[in-house]
Amino acid sequence: MNAFSFRFASFFPARKPLLAFVLALFFAAPAAFAKGRKPPEVVLSPIPAALPAGRTLVIDCRSNVPLHNTALYWGDRKAFFYPDGPLAWKTLVGVPSQEMPGRKQAVFYGELEKGQVYQATVTFTVLPTTFPVSRVSLAMEKDKLITSGQMERDAAELKKIYQPRAISKKLWDGFFVFPTTGVFSSLYGTRRAYGGRVTRTGHTGLDIANDLGTPVTAPNRGRVVFSGWLDSMGNVVVIDHGWGVFSYYLHMREATAQKGQLLRTGDPVGRMGSEGVSTGSHLHWSVVVDGERVDPREWVERPFP
Repeated sequence: MNAFSFRFASFFPARKPLLAFVLALFFAAPAAFAKGRKPPEVVLSPIPAALPAGRTLVIDCRSNVPLHNTALYWGDRKAFFYPDGPLAWKTLVGVPSQEMPGRKQAVFYGELEKGQVYQATVTFTVLPTTFPVSRVSLAMEKDKLITSGQMERDAAELKKIYQPRAISKKLWDGFFVFPTTGVFSSLYGTRRAYGGRVTRTGHTGLDIANDLGTPVTAPNRGRVVFSGWLDSMGNVVVIDHGWGVFSYYLHMREATAQKGQLLRTGDPVGRMGSEGVSTGSHLHWSVVVDGERVDPREWVERPFP
């Protein structure tokens, strides 16, 4: 089948610790099926099979038997699969904007009813991608938020909030919508340098500029998991849309959504501002998939399952 490929498939007793899993992964005999055990019929489909850096990969899993604790291992990342019907699961994986192009391999892992494990390699391709470069000049008090390490500390705090969970209910439905109106002032993935410093990181979201106080609304259904102040980011709101998908909103003058609140598309989130590391009134909007920021425009342009 050309929707997926296996480097190997193996079937052996479950071992919980990650180290044991990794050792079994590389040293399991290819003939592990040959002891009278019939292997399960598992179909793994990467959608799409080739995509640019900074986009969202969906892995669809179909099986003829129940699978438990299903996960995808890619480098040092672990993506959870979520039930998507009888004997069907899906996971969404964010591809970093700085991922090098080429053929990639991830390992699927699933446990069977009788203490057996099924694993296989899923292959997909990251296409060559280019991003613009910008230089940003900041006022001295804003620049100190970077040089003091405050922005790095705030980013680490934010990262703790948008980590995926093994059990999660999908809350969003269909297309996302833009959370505010205005002009795109900085695109996702832009290689940004503050002042004369050199940066190798990419812009982690989409900046939309408009007047101070412009309303910010929820782009789709989700639950607020953070609403508060971070010095380098201003008023911040983070929404959990389920299945490891989050969105967050930075530099707002005011955050009106409250932690624990279930928002629907168009519900108020806050008002645009220029708080924190900012050169003018705008909203920074990020979409996070399995702990990795991706291009938010993709979620507006097409629906995800």
